[in-house]
Amino acid sequence: MAPSTRSRALAAAAVAACLVALAPTGAAADDDSVLSYGLVIDAGSSGSRLHIFKWPKRRFDASKLPARDLSVPVELDSASKCTPGIDKPEGVTKLAALVASAKAMPIFADGVASQTPVFLKATAGMRIATPEVRARQLASVRDMLRKSGFLFTSDSQARVISGEEEGVFGWLSVNYAKGALHYAAPNTLTGTYGALDLGGASTQITIKPALPDILSDSFTVRLGAVLAEDLYTHSFLYFGQNELTTRVNQALLYQNWPAAPAGQAPSTVPSPCLYAGLNQSFTDPATGASTTLVGYGDMDACRNGPLASLINKRAVCLTVPRPRLDSLAAPAPPAPAGPTQHGRALRALPSPAPAINATASGCSIQGVHQPPLTGLRLVAFSGFTYVWNLLDMPGEGGTLAAFEPRARDLCALSWAQVQQQYGSVAPPAFLATYCLGGAATLSLLVDGYGMDPTDPQALIVAESADTYGWALGSILYEANVAGYDVLLPYEALFIAAVAVAGVAGCAVVCLLGLLCGCCGCVAARCCCGGGRSGWGDGPRAKGTKASLNAADLDVVVESPLA
Repeated sequence: MAPSTRSRALAAAAVAACLVALAPTGAAADDDSVLSYGLVIDAGSSGSRLHIFKWPKRRFDASKLPARDLSVPVELDSASKCTPGIDKPEGVTKLAALVASAKAMPIFADGVASQTPVFLKATAGMRIATPEVRARQLASVRDMLRKSGFLFTSDSQARVISGEEEGVFGWLSVNYAKGALHYAAPNTLTGTYGALDLGGASTQITIKPALPDILSDSFTVRLGAVLAEDLYTHSFLYFGQNELTTRVNQALLYQNWPAAPAGQAPSTVPSPCLYAGLNQSFTDPATGASTTLVGYGDMDACRNGPLASLINKRAVCLTVPRPRLDSLAAPAPPAPAGPTQHGRALRALPSPAPAINATASGCSIQGVHQPPLTGLRLVAFSGFTYVWNLLDMPGEGGTLAAFEPRARDLCALSWAQVQQQYGSVAPPAFLATYCLGGAATLSLLVDGYGMDPTDPQALIVAESADTYGWALGSILYEANVAGYDVLLPYEALFIAAVAVAGVAGCAVVCLLGLLCGCCGCVAARCCCGGGRSGWGDGPRAKGTKASLNAADLDVVVESPLA
């Protein structure tokens, strides 16, 4: 065959390869039967829970640039929670057994486990641990995960996440479940839901504010080219269920122990946050003093006493109008005779500002800035669900105003009555906390965040504590910053270039290829992989794949957690 004839034949073959590359290829582009898996360990303050997710492998589609589809993980299994938390050595031992049981699942056979990334994200329980405990326990966890058989290549896969990350991950989970996440230009997403999370050691509020004009607690979340939103999120450490209970008990103890820490602590302390007939031992972690809390069941006294002092709406709000701030400059009142310890220093301070409603002033708990919640729908989950559901409140349409008298009546019951009426619904250890739980719900949501208690559209409460959580939002982020499973970079670039040029451009390439043997040879090398083109590492067998990250396409990907 003459050289010109051979070159034209090669050109024709190259053109055919180009056209085949442009056509849908089934498994090469849209084969959802090939799955990715991922594990997320929620390492909370009281224990750890392992979540297993799956999602279709990420396929690079050159005809859809920029990529505006999310990889959406689906939860396969949530293994039984192990206790205690990883801040204790036995917590890591129990977690290792939980991970081993997951690896024994059939889906992780045949080497799948070694390709399945595992992420451990510890929350407030480890945030409040000492630096020494945190470093020691994380080192132990990382060593265990390296030996687990799952894919663990970086220490960053096991870390303590910030309260803001926890809040944003929860927001992603809620809004994905509600169908509110979709492609939109930056900061134009509408119809989103706020997220209210109550854990064991902290509580989080995350919303998309109508006017993000104050940068305090602003957090930009980005998921590839799909999502770029400025959120407001704040995490209140020590306001989770367990830590809040400890602080309420401390406040009651100190109220009855004026000389603390000097002198003898009282042997008994009355508690309005416990049912009448329920007594509990309490040891103060700060002083080591022990006492017995004697319940008398008064929700209003609990809410307006120790809880109000912790919410502290009299704290200075730095976003209030100037006249209120000017009032703080008034001279301090004269100190009375006989000051107690620290009395002079305290009386030298200006008198506190009057209590200010959060929605009016722009501040919530302890003077922390918060945008107004007017017109927003907020989803409460985790610890907020227990008392709400116990009292048969509706998930949607229920108001905090309707919840209040039910919570008050619950607190007024004796401990014997509570066990008789609700003993089949929850174990005694949980029931014992529900008087305080009802009061805390009202204190946080109404007194703290400033929610309208009469608005039936303002609050949605999850069906159970496990309905939502931040684990789904976490893996949603991880899955969408992972690399693509596609052809080699030079092949992907060639396909992308032809796709962008369109059918007309391809026709021109075809014509030139048939007329010019030299161009045909080049086209043959590009499309068919013959010889070295300078883009890759030489010939590769047909159908061979390689991992391609966005960096290979010269595309800038912004971290959603920047």
